[in-house]
Amino acid sequence: MTENLFRKTFLSLLLVLLAQALLKSSEITSAQGVINSGLNGNARNLFIRLYYPNAPTIPPTSETPPPPTPYAIEMPSETHRGLAIHAAESHGVTGMEKDWIGQGAYDEDHCVVDPYPPCGGLLAPFGFHSWDSDTDGYWTPPIVPSGSGLGHINMLFSKAVQSYTSGDVQTAYLWFGRALHILGDLATPAHANLDEHVDGDEYEEWLEENDLANTKAWIADNPSGSEWDMGFREIPGWDELNTDLQNELNNASLVYGGRQSGQELWSLGPLESDVVLFRLMFLMAEEADNWDSDDVPGEKYHGDLSDPIFLTELRNTLFPQLIQNSTALIDYFEYVAVDNRIYLPFVIQSP
Repeated sequence: MTENLFRKTFLSLLLVLLAQALLKSSEITSAQGVINSGLNGNARNLFIRLYYPNAPTIPPTSETPPPPTPYAIEMPSETHRGLAIHAAESHGVTGMEKDWIGQGAYDEDHCVVDPYPPCGGLLAPFGFHSWDSDTDGYWTPPIVPSGSGLGHINMLFSKAVQSYTSGDVQTAYLWFGRALHILGDLATPAHANLDEHVDGDEYEEWLEENDLANTKAWIADNPSGSEWDMGFREIPGWDELNTDLQNELNNASLVYGGRQSGQELWSLGPLESDVVLFRLMFLMAEEADNWDSDDVPGEKYHGDLSDPIFLTELRNTLFPQLIQNSTALIDYFEYVAVDNRIYLPFVIQSP
């Protein structure tokens, strides 16, 4: 762990020195110059944050180069898109709504939060893509803004509901796709284990290699369909949770949430979260944190992350739960926004 921390600190300092050196170059005198400079994604993002914090977003065009690589290597964006579309189809979402959900799931790694849409690609909120369901902790990488994935999904979901109720259906489904992305991140051990993986994560790289062959293989072997669909009312109640999850919730209630017991935390959710979003995120994170990531051991399952057999077992465990949890989240969005139900966070926020 000490060696890994040293490596991460060294890499961060190296990027700072590179940014400072480039600032002296007559060629790079603006945020646009950084984009045109050919720097890799990490260096480019860091340079802009250090020296052009108020840089305007640059609307993408058909000629715009691919978005920058996030600070921490993420589950591949096209994996997010593919799994989001799989869940949407399984729930019966069709047409443009399905495509908007997939696009939003992709955009979360590449677009600023405000303004959006359209997509601006300089300050994607990847520092908000982790959450430890045991402690309410999250990544705190140097320089990059960061925060709780649980808080972030609540914000994105609220924006989706607000957009739908104001009549902007396309924007609503794009925001919702971004919320679905956060649930997808919690299906990755590195994000649930708070493993910043600056230098990459073998599981996420395995999903991406050979044109996402290991993602596409699972989707081909497990096509979308109603058998994957789960309504949000099917999320287990307290008495349906196994003893391990009940114990985890009891321990969590002592650390965060403002509740007196695990049962109360499960029934009401933390004080600052919608209860359905909390339950889906908690269940996903608790499954993912059982598994090893590159630099943080899992709670239960340990193996060689260079072994395709172990990686396949990891994927085959987490993907099915992600799809079902995603369909439940879609169902909840339809209940709140499409069916125009009362959304309690809006009531609480009202003056």
